[in-house]
Amino acid sequence: FRQIDFNSDGVINDEDAAPWGYPNRPEYNYGLWAGIEYKGFSASIQFYGVYNVTDGDSYGEFHENYTITRQWHWDQTWSPEFGRTGSDATMPHLRYNTGSPKGELWQWDRSYMKIQTAEISYTMNSRYLKQAGVSNMRIFVSGNNLYTWSDLPEDRDADGSTARSYPLMRRFNMGINVTF
Repeated sequence: FRQIDFNSDGVINDEDAAPWGYPNRPEYNYGLWAGIEYKGFSASIQFYGVYNVTDGDSYGEFHENYTITRQWHWDQTWSPEFGRTGSDATMPHLRYNTGSPKGELWQWDRSYMKIQTAEISYTMNSRYLKQAGVSNMRIFVSGNNLYTWSDLPEDRDADGSTARSYPLMRRFNMGINVTF
């Protein structure tokens, strides 16, 4: 990676900041829902995603109020003390946040697509249920936030979370709906 002296004053600082990538809010949101029913069985799935969104993160910097450094950064950072220089060091040296520009190294493409919801169910309408006073019974299994496709580093959520955010939870539900 390299930083460029955009204003040609011989010093790389905050005055050399330049736009890179897309805005930090998605330009486009999209979704797709599909479902099928056959002889009492039903299945549905909902996809959701965003694209044309870029956002930064402060990995590899030490700040006054917190320290966020991931193991993958320690393992790949430039460090003559640990024998990582040249091509075996894929990350720059760790540094205290001095307000100097981060460059595009810490800018991530936050575009993603995820399986937001999926459900499988079976509805029973048997005469045995009707004799018991039940008009139908539906058994289902569903899940939310099941899988995300993204180019973000680590296994973290693509929709705006940072290294300090609580992750979106994957949730599974099972249930029975009975109609009398």
